[in-house]
Amino acid sequence: MKTRSRHPRNLTGLAALAALSTAFPLAGVAQDAASPVLLDTVTIDGGLSPIATDAYGRAYSIVEGEEMRSRATPSLRAALTGLPGVSVSETGLSFGSIRMRGAPANHTLVLVDGVEARGGGEAFILSGMGIGEVERLEILRGPQSVFFGSRASAGVVNIITRRSTEPGTGGEIRAMVGDGYDASAFAYARGAQGGVSLSYGARDDHGYDASGKGGEKDGSRRRSLTLSGDWQATETLRFGLTQSQARETYGYDNSDYLATGEADYMQDIRDLNSKRDERIGQVFAEFDTLDGRLTHRLSYERSRYAQDFPGDFPVQMLGVTRALKYRASLSLDGVEVEAANHLLNIMAEQIRWSESATGIAAQEKSTDSVALEYRGFYGNGLDVQAGIRRDNNKGFRDFTSWNLGLSKDFGNGLRLHASAGAGMTNPTFTELFGYPGWSVGNPDLSPEVNRSIDIGLAAETADGRGQVDVTLFREKLTDMISSGSCATGFCSVNVAGDTVRRGVEIAGSYALRDNFSLRGSYSYIDVDQSDGARAVYIPRHEAVLGASYQHGQGTVGADLRHVAGVYAPQGWVGGTTAELPDFTTLDLYGDYALNDRVKLVARVENVFDTETKEAWGYGWRGRSAQIGFSTNW
Repeated sequence: MKTRSRHPRNLTGLAALAALSTAFPLAGVAQDAASPVLLDTVTIDGGLSPIATDAYGRAYSIVEGEEMRSRATPSLRAALTGLPGVSVSETGLSFGSIRMRGAPANHTLVLVDGVEARGGGEAFILSGMGIGEVERLEILRGPQSVFFGSRASAGVVNIITRRSTEPGTGGEIRAMVGDGYDASAFAYARGAQGGVSLSYGARDDHGYDASGKGGEKDGSRRRSLTLSGDWQATETLRFGLTQSQARETYGYDNSDYLATGEADYMQDIRDLNSKRDERIGQVFAEFDTLDGRLTHRLSYERSRYAQDFPGDFPVQMLGVTRALKYRASLSLDGVEVEAANHLLNIMAEQIRWSESATGIAAQEKSTDSVALEYRGFYGNGLDVQAGIRRDNNKGFRDFTSWNLGLSKDFGNGLRLHASAGAGMTNPTFTELFGYPGWSVGNPDLSPEVNRSIDIGLAAETADGRGQVDVTLFREKLTDMISSGSCATGFCSVNVAGDTVRRGVEIAGSYALRDNFSLRGSYSYIDVDQSDGARAVYIPRHEAVLGASYQHGQGTVGADLRHVAGVYAPQGWVGGTTAELPDFTTLDLYGDYALNDRVKLVARVENVFDTETKEAWGYGWRGRSAQIGFSTNW
């Protein structure tokens, strides 16, 4: 999504490509990379308010929804796979996890339109979410707690749903068939004073046998609906809302913890299903004062996550997050906020989380926070972002997070970016309150603290056809929460010592010809945990090499992915934490435009039907294919 920057900075086509070089899926821009043109500045929600990407000092990736759909990307999981610093794994089709820079899954905060995606504040579960309703993905790496609070200590994934900023009416219908089906519809209308957008998704993925025994497939059936709108009530007052709901039914298999080996660990059980209900909503008002030099934003957000496990021992779970947020943006140099070179953002928020389950009374925790952010845009190509936040927590210790980002554009195709900061992850409900019959609570827990520093260089070739971004990072986690003992029984405790994570993130692309381009990414992640255990589900090496070729109205492409050095726990009796087999996969895709409104698309994943085991004892998806179309009006 390209929009006018809040702090306009003219970019040539070359500089715009450099700004996007951390997001390799965007490398194949539909224009001659050797011909400089002026583009609208691209912004990212990387602070208390949007910021131009060419001024942003932290590591990030952007994946555009249109690019995902043209490559027939089947799911959110597939869209995130292979991005620098991002590790995605699953134990069954609807039990996926996102990890950033080797941190635990609950240290990465997932948002939908800036609102917490998983009500209750626990780790996000990556399930059957498709990409038909997605406008773009923004991935922020490194501590983001100053801006997004708890669970953003390692990074943020912001899923921005589709909407239009263009006047008039329009929409799109998309449908894919293969091992199931995936259909979506999007429509919008926009006038002089506002607009409304509506999107719907229906996805039925037949999946695969989670037990790996070749039995019944454990698939998922998901329906989702998103409504968003805004209204410019006066020249200075604007209202808006977003409401999303998704319902999913999925199959799964159970594990046998008395098993003595991998062969009998997972049990293939027919007709074992669970249901999820996800609801995310936000209403907001924005008001300009002092002739635009001081702007205000007040919002109320609510996320609800319900899970139902039927059977002989039915369990129902419910998690709710409520947040009230206020932000003021003050221009420090006497001009409108959107044109300010020196900007101060002030935020105050109140967040309440609650969790309940069958046999467990409702539990609550809360945080009251204030934050400050300064941004300086200097004429010599130096841009600065600095922030600090204080969290007053109820039920566990308070915390102060901070963040500093620097960007230096040398004007010759080179841009240096660097950041440092400290973020935190609050204890989960189970860690604070325990689980009946299994563990007791520990109210003396401290938040887990992640301190990070990274430095990177974005470079572009002299002819403008190639760009690369290389980032080095080092992170240190203290007060890691792990299993231990309290006076009254088994509980969670803070572990002494530091967990150190270090690595390299590389992304780049090169247009060999106007219609033929290469792209790639590589992540190296090394983790030394304070408790001496191996970090699990984190590839030490993950590389992606892609190519695309355009001829006439059609495009074909391929992605080669290699994963190595992943360790995972063996849950059976006598099991250890052992290394999984390395694997390499090949995906193919293509599209053909029949006319300006209708396009055919196709994709084949895991062409050679390679074993892609991501957890001991579980199955994996083999070769799959999809074909479909999209039409717009």
